[in-house]
Formats: sequence, structure tokens, C-alpha cells
Amino acid sequence: MKKFVSGLLVGLALSFCTAAYASSTFQDYLFSAKFIFNHIPVPHDSEYSTINYNGHVYVPIRFVAENMAADIEYDGRSKEIHIKQSNVKFDDYTKAPVPFVYYDNQSETGLKWMQEIPLIQGSACWLSCIDTSRISSFLEYFDVDPTRVKPESNIIISYPQEMKPDILNASILIEEETSYQTVPLTLVDQRLTVPKEAGKYLIWIKSIWSAGDTSYYFYIEVI
Repeated sequence: MKKFVSGLLVGLALSFCTAAYASSTFQDYLFSAKFIFNHIPVPHDSEYSTINYNGHVYVPIRFVAENMAADIEYDGRSKEIHIKQSNVKFDDYTKAPVPFVYYDNQSETGLKWMQEIPLIQGSACWLSCIDTSRISSFLEYFDVDPTRVKPESNIIISYPQEMKPDILNASILIEEETSYQTVPLTLVDQRLTVPKEAGKYLIWIKSIWSAGDTSYYFYIEVI
């Protein structure tokens, strides 16, 4: 009986030491990593861990995917990880998110497609700041041709889900002698309706986040 008890104690001691060693070894693989997405540092809490194992770094995929404007789902039955990446653009000057602006276009035969409308850079502050407020005439400075659209058609101002601004405004700018007059436009689900009156319109987009703000312009002609 004494031999059995002694053997049991030795066995338990060995098991405990093995478990402690395994735990210690695994802890050695964990390390504190800093994540920087498109030049922006993003902190993460203790819920996520980073592992260095056999020369490979393993990162928390949900944390990475969501900060890269991707949707991620895990199917426990099939053991499949589904990642869907969204289109993302960043400003060359400030590294801020840039919206996609589309027009619901339709041909005479009924074919529909999303036509992207070119943007004109405005003032912005993100990692750095640029100021275009001193430009007297955006249209003359950038030499932009208007995108032709139909009266009362829809224009979509789109950001990836994880990058949507806290505030998004749109206005028509009417150029005067020394300044611009603004006429606010109503945005519903990131969509605005262009005027029904024919003419050329310069539209201003203002986006605001806690990290900064951006402004862009686009030029349309209602025909």
C-alpha cells in the first residue's frame, strides 16, 4: 500500500510538472504585438493573443479581418472560415478612408450598372492634414469634366462597414464671386437624389470620425 501511494504521488508530481512545463512553454510562444492598419495603430484587448511558433506568427483572424473592412464567419460543423473582403481606398496624402461614389446608370437597352464618379480632393485631417480652402475655383484648378446623370437619379456614397464615418453630410456648392454657397442634400442609407433641374452641380461630401475628417467633391451634369 505504501509503494502504491508513493508511486501515485510520484505520478501526480510528474503530471503536474509536465503540465506546468507545457504551460510555461506555451507562454513562451505568446508575445505582445502591435497592429498597424494602413498606417493607423489599433490597440487590442486581452481577448486576442499573438503566437510565434516555428518561425511563423499567428494572429487573431477576427481582429485582423474586421480592421481590414472584411466580414468573417466560422462554420463549426464544416470547420470552415469564411472571409469576405470589401473594396477599400485610402487617401494618398492623409491615409484616410476614401468613399466610393457611384451612379445607378442604365443604358437605352435596359442594362444597369454602377458607374463610379471621380472625386476631387478636399481639405482633410487624418495622419496628416491638407488644406484646399485657398483654392478659388475647384473646377478650374482640377480641370474636371462632369459625369452625366439623369434627373432625380440616385448616387451612392459608400464606405466599408467597419469604416463608416460617424457623420456624413452632402451639399451642393454654388460658386459665387469670392466664396461658395451650400445647399444641403438629404442622405438616406448613404444615398442622395440629384436635382431634377438640368444643369451642372458641384457636390461636397463631408465625413467625420473620432480620428479625423475628410472632404471630397464630385462634379455632375443633370441632362
